[in-house]
Amino acid sequence: MKNINTISVIISLAVAAFSSIAAPPPHHHAPMRHNQPPHRHPQSRNANIWRAFSMLSEPEQRELMKLQRTDPDKFREVMQKKAAEINAERQTNRAKVQQLAEQIRSCKDEKQKAALQQQLRNMVKRNFEQRLSIMRRNIEANKKRLAAMEKELKKREENSSAVIDAITDSIISGKLPPRPGARSRPPKPQPPQKK
Repeated sequence: MKNINTISVIISLAVAAFSSIAAPPPHHHAPMRHNQPPHRHPQSRNANIWRAFSMLSEPEQRELMKLQRTDPDKFREVMQKKAAEINAERQTNRAKVQQLAEQIRSCKDEKQKAALQQQLRNMVKRNFEQRLSIMRRNIEANKKRLAAMEKELKKREENSSAVIDAITDSIISGKLPPRPGARSRPPKPQPPQKK
């Protein structure tokens, strides 16, 4: 049973990796106006941005996260450019795969056909291994985030009695309870009351 699950996971990964490079380019039924952005739906644009983000190295991701906090517009601009570059590279790769597949189908010389098939296999292998590497890196990053979350949860559990007491006292005194992890702020000035 374990072997069957392992095999099904491997097959799923292989199909996903191959489909991303072997899929034909999308057909556009309506002509695009030159001023129109390539993606009409913000969700697909955001998905492309975060897919591109996941493909970057960890130091690059950290730098971009800083940029996102300090200058969200610049972050969006940089990520849209990176997403466009990655998308262009993927489309170029797909076109090469399709061209190679067409050459294999039309080739009559068995020796040349075998060489072309090996070339295609190498391209698929490179793409597959790159995706595995990205998945591995994302899993490691998620493990780190999960460890940090568990540490924070443990800290909150250990201090829960004091936090609950503070919230209870705030409610009794009529003040809003402090948000967990929020910095204390000076009270807002109250407008003068009308007499």
